[in-house]
Amino acid sequence: MRLIGRSCWHKPSLHRLVASFSLAYASLALANGSADQSESRLTDAQVKARYQSCSDGYYSGPRPGRTRYTKDDYVWAVTPDFAKRYCMPPEFISTELKGADAVAFHMVKEGAEQCGYGGQKEVCSRRQALGLEFYFSSAIKLPSISDTKFSTRALYMVEMSAHVVTDKRPYANSQQWLDDKPGGQNKFTPNSMGLVAVKEDKAIWPVAAFGEMMYIEDLLPGYNFLSVEGNAGNFEHPGLRKLDPKRFAFVMRHPWQGSPPPPPALALADYSYVIELPQSFIEKMRVQDGEASMTARDLFKRATSTNK
Repeated sequence: MRLIGRSCWHKPSLHRLVASFSLAYASLALANGSADQSESRLTDAQVKARYQSCSDGYYSGPRPGRTRYTKDDYVWAVTPDFAKRYCMPPEFISTELKGADAVAFHMVKEGAEQCGYGGQKEVCSRRQALGLEFYFSSAIKLPSISDTKFSTRALYMVEMSAHVVTDKRPYANSQQWLDDKPGGQNKFTPNSMGLVAVKEDKAIWPVAAFGEMMYIEDLLPGYNFLSVEGNAGNFEHPGLRKLDPKRFAFVMRHPWQGSPPPPPALALADYSYVIELPQSFIEKMRVQDGEASMTARDLFKRATSTNK
């Protein structure tokens, strides 16, 4: 699987998208005292110098001065060091992210659409899930149950956030994991990961359990990669909304199995590994999770409609 991102060729319909992004970026730069009004008119050489001159690679998604880029459907949060090494956009940077160097979120649409709900031929749906992808320093030893370096369920048509992070290493070296025949062996304990709401350094609500999808060591220089998926719709739970938490963390090897009831407050220190996620990142997750919930409710209404 090649890491160089898929390119989106420039079309007239993309003019407004690129212009809007350029304006937003310029506004952010002005706020930081470094506005460049000619940002959208950079030459190819200037773009390369400014956005492709980082030590380990560069972000190939939409950015000022580019009309050809890799489409990026992910919500990102990255540490300042990761951003520096990969020329990531400044709006991705967060000092609140703890325990990982980068995290990317997207709604996963699984499989083909299934139709015929409620006996109605054209009522169709596709399962959606919460997808999180983490980049850890290779020096971090996560709590694992095997020594496998590569674990993945499929070797083709894999959607990954790494598609927008171009690796400067030679192609053959970045594909080393293909030679080790990755397979279905778990790297982590099943049912051992989840997203929890946090208050006063304690987990107060299990938002969603997550399952391991893919683990690849050295996917990027100095970084290991983990992707997980969890059920959508949990942000809308009345109990969670009543608590109105402002902090969330992704935890590993927690004691719950299956679908647990709300636990008593458990200190974050009691987990084997914790990743604290920025509030702004969670809010974007919550919005997309809510949209998925609305889609599910709409499906139920159409499936139970008497107008067949």
